[in-house]
Amino acid sequence: ADAYKAQQSMSLFTRRVCPLLVRRNGALLRSQSWSPLAHAPASTFSSGSVLASSSTSTPSPTSPTQPEVSSGPVAADLQTAEQKASSVRFNESKLRSESDADAISFIEKVKRFGAQALVGLFANKGGFDNCLRTLHVERVENGSVTCRLTVEPHLTNAYNTLHGGAIATLVDIVGTMAVLSVAPTKAGVSVDINTSYLNAAKLGEDVLIEGKLLKLGGRLAMTQVDCRRARDGVLLATGRHTKAI
Repeated sequence: ADAYKAQQSMSLFTRRVCPLLVRRNGALLRSQSWSPLAHAPASTFSSGSVLASSSTSTPSPTSPTQPEVSSGPVAADLQTAEQKASSVRFNESKLRSESDADAISFIEKVKRFGAQALVGLFANKGGFDNCLRTLHVERVENGSVTCRLTVEPHLTNAYNTLHGGAIATLVDIVGTMAVLSVAPTKAGVSVDINTSYLNAAKLGEDVLIEGKLLKLGGRLAMTQVDCRRARDGVLLATGRHTKAI
């Protein structure tokens, strides 16, 4: 009878008291030496030998321990690394937001400041237009725009010459600039672009690009863009760009 009461008392202690202890101090379960017998009330051990034998046969309910790093040089290193990572993430986010705030497309720039604001380094907000980030606008007149571009590695094809896609993009961008030189609020959208390739510009060579507005109607604007090698004036490519405005 005493042994049965002791077992019942132990079972009650394990079911009700142990969870409370675990919730109050999670470290109890992470200690290899923890056992419900070690924290049982003194009255639980009234039957002596019965519980003594139980203490040797009852497995501890502890789960596999997981090493905690709460102090020492390892913890300090981890904390320092986390602080550095957080700082880098914050700085990248800050730079990205500042860049987005400062960036302005050439279309928006003309709307705000007029066509002459195009003169200088090509203004863009990133994206695909950023491939022409080194484009320099030299002159803007009524219906005419002249630019210069150095053939850099990111603009070349497999033959180390100016990529055809880059030239087509020049026809698009410079043609749009020619429209904006007359109608600063009518950038429009592309309806048709065609390009003819005649010669090549090698890596490192300068290319002169001239865009002209051929016609500005009520709904359509038509432009022509010629690309020439700066050192000898050889025509590299010519294109037509039609825009709905």
